[in-house]
Amino acid sequence: MTVSLLGAVGSMYINNVGLITLALYANASPTYDEIEASTWRTTQVSILSICNWAGRILIGSVFSR
Repeated sequence: MTVSLLGAVGSMYINNVGLITLALYANASPTYDEIEASTWRTTQVSILSICNWAGRILIGSVFSR
């Protein structure tokens, strides 16, 4: 039960990370710059994707032994 709840929360975060990043940027910045906000968004999504990939590789190699 706990694993499925954590999985659901993780999926929700992955699906909404771009919008969360834009909202946090808009709240923290007195002047909203569309280009900088887009850069923050793509950087956050890229970091999450790389970490997700690395985690899958690591877990796959651990459990395949």
